[in-house]
Amino acid sequence: MAGEPESARDAGPRERLLNRFLRALADLAHLLERGGGLERVPALYERALEVEPLSETLYRRLMLAECALGRHAQALETYERCARTLRAETSAEPSPETRALYERAVAAL
Repeated sequence: MAGEPESARDAGPRERLLNRFLRALADLAHLLERGGGLERVPALYERALEVEPLSETLYRRLMLAECALGRHAQALETYERCARTLRAETSAEPSPETRALYERAVAAL
């Protein structure tokens, strides 16, 4: 609207572009996971987390990729970063699903 600040008018298109970007990263990561390019997947999830740092799903996918690559200690660090971010920004704790991935990574060490 003419009387709205520019940031309010652009929120819709920006949000749509952000969602497209995140979907494209997730689609590419999925293709790489299935096609033998797993070593490139963590960087994609890290990039997605730069723009959506509160997405617990992205943290879980990153942890899964790290574990699949045998990087269990790195998966634990990712969990800790997720937990810190959620606590600081939302006062929430990671979900049981995310904690279960953490426990799997601990057991694999």
